[in-house]
Amino acid sequence: MTRLFGRCSTSKLHLALLVTVVFTTREIVASAFVPSQFSSFVSTTTNPQPHPNAWFFDHKSGSHHQTCRMKPIRKERGTRLRADVSNNGNGNEWDDGGDVRRYFATCIPGLHEVLAQELVDLGAMHVHPSGNSGVHFEGPLQLGLEALMYVRTAHRMMEWIAETPADDPVETRDDLHDFISRAVDAKWLLGNGQGGLHTLSVQSIVNGRVPKDLCHSHYTALTVKNALVDSVRHQRQDRPNVDLDDPDVPLLCALRGDSRGAHVTLYRCLHPPGSLHKRGYRGSTAQDSVIHKAAMKESLAAGLLYMAGWDKLCHAAKEDGLPAVLVDPMTGSGSLPIEAALMAADIAPGLMRIRCSSASHKLPPVVRWRDSGGPDAWKQLVQDATQRARAGMEWVSTPNESSSQQQNNCVIMCNEVHPGASALARNTISNAGLANVISLSAETNACDWILPPGKVVEGRTIMVSNPPWGIRLDGAEEVESSWTALRDFMRRECVGAEAWVLSGDKKLTKLLCMKRTRRIPIQTGEQDLRWIQYHVFPKPPPRDDREPFVTNEQMEPSTSSTPPKQTQEIN
Repeated sequence: MTRLFGRCSTSKLHLALLVTVVFTTREIVASAFVPSQFSSFVSTTTNPQPHPNAWFFDHKSGSHHQTCRMKPIRKERGTRLRADVSNNGNGNEWDDGGDVRRYFATCIPGLHEVLAQELVDLGAMHVHPSGNSGVHFEGPLQLGLEALMYVRTAHRMMEWIAETPADDPVETRDDLHDFISRAVDAKWLLGNGQGGLHTLSVQSIVNGRVPKDLCHSHYTALTVKNALVDSVRHQRQDRPNVDLDDPDVPLLCALRGDSRGAHVTLYRCLHPPGSLHKRGYRGSTAQDSVIHKAAMKESLAAGLLYMAGWDKLCHAAKEDGLPAVLVDPMTGSGSLPIEAALMAADIAPGLMRIRCSSASHKLPPVVRWRDSGGPDAWKQLVQDATQRARAGMEWVSTPNESSSQQQNNCVIMCNEVHPGASALARNTISNAGLANVISLSAETNACDWILPPGKVVEGRTIMVSNPPWGIRLDGAEEVESSWTALRDFMRRECVGAEAWVLSGDKKLTKLLCMKRTRRIPIQTGEQDLRWIQYHVFPKPPPRDDREPFVTNEQMEPSTSSTPPKQTQEIN
């Protein structure tokens, strides 16, 4: 170090080291997101740093007007930056003409790395998680449409509109009203481009300790709506209508409180109100949908399968011709096998929502906006996804040529002992159109479930299970017996397979009497879960079946040249 800096003083040396660290950190953060470096880029705040070209409105001084649509990303000195995602590893570049937008997607806490990987695979730029339940990314409108169609682990997909500066939060409803009125161009946001107005809805989410005047989410959302309506009335003599079921512009206002006030970020959702985890195969309305009280969310099931490597196993099966096998001995209402079949058949979740859910998903709000270019791009995306699904269904249903047994390229087997749950699983499998892909064994205990010979292929089989752990299902003795039955099934039927078990109680996990190889924390609701990996090896034979133990007296005399030690007998 002395040679490097010469005879610099201690203070100068510290300054040089600080400058080096700062510039190195800026280079790392500015670089594209690399999937293998998820953990080092996790942000502890839900409010990202503002873009260099983003304008903010100071509600106190009344200076600067916020442009609600993000300007094209530019380099220094005004040169335009071409959208380049070569660092994401897929080698694609967006030909968007400079229309790069900022998006934010939410997910179940713990699935942020999986969600980030999905977005990177689609070609998203500047992908970085926000905490453990959301991911920021950038890209053109086409990327937003593809994310809405293909991403499996997201709950919301939103485009950034405006946000308060980091050093100037709002404190009252009047401040919030003033900020929305000046920061958002209501004509651009709510105009339909044909002289009319879009319908809207506003939802607010409050995080942290916000000022008392803003702590009520309903009145906060009402304040945002009133600010937009007042802005429209100021420009024309009518007002936009509110539609809570299928709005053209569904807005979400997120407030994050601290000791100084509330930081506000306004988004517009690309999809109708509700969560994207609902695929629609459980039923689109409350009247025709009956859900198991301990049913797993579809997005969580997809994320767990991604972590288990099911997508990679299916990709390998398409490359080398060997089958991909998935086994679920306690399937419940069938979330894991259904999502596994959708992934194997390359059926997009957005396509499933169009097929099984409400009509609002056929033309989502994003294609109705005046800056979306109309529904043509979305219709083309639906056609492409339909062709991929047809090819995927043909592949999973094709008999595997390399297998000695009569089985298809993708084999998915599940079992459920409770009649009510098995009926729900059979109904949802049928609604999803996967009755020919998923084999369901009903009313059979896991410890008594015998798989057909040769179905478990060593190195190509993944066992997944979500056994009861006593939170939503009562009966401690029944819960423990379920884990014991799972242990017996794994040791008897899954030798040579890789097993993944979801657990919410470490005491129950010990009943498996197996050593884990990996453990991933997941949080759903108020429950802290663990997605645990095991490798199932053959059980060692009992002591009576092993080779007999030979004592020293039974060993043959030594052939060594060294004479045995003589003992002297004492008279």
